[in-house]
Amino acid sequence: MHRLELLLPPPLIWLISGASIYALAPSSSPAGLTNLGIAVLLATSAMAWALAALYYFRRARTTINPHKLKETSALVTRGPYRYSRNAMYLALAILLVAECVALASLAGTLMVVGFIAYIQRFQILPEESFLEESFGQAYLDYCQQTRRWLGAQLKKPA
Repeated sequence: MHRLELLLPPPLIWLISGASIYALAPSSSPAGLTNLGIAVLLATSAMAWALAALYYFRRARTTINPHKLKETSALVTRGPYRYSRNAMYLALAILLVAECVALASLAGTLMVVGFIAYIQRFQILPEESFLEESFGQAYLDYCQQTRRWLGAQLKKPA
């Protein structure tokens, strides 16, 4: 296990990324109404997605804390988890995109990519190993049906 795996809480990585996007934003060019409208739509959608993800975790009575993997008591595959194995992380990434749009910060998209790369390597991969160990074939079947970030897996022809 790499020393950065599961070290920092994902909300902290998200806050650092968001602050970096803000710092990289061009101060001389305020975003227009179109940008703000798109940003509000993205942020609202991300919040609804995150709340639905949290609801399904609570409904399954399993932990939402990614640093307490041993408290995982259920494999959640309903709601947003039908479309993304990482619905909460996806919501955080979309919120960062919304911030980039609101601030008209093309450079900020580098922070979104960095957030996704960090979360993928140091949070998601260790979580996946744990889930495979804990839920075995049920988790592997779920992985075959649902992408990490978004969308259904394409079925291979027989």
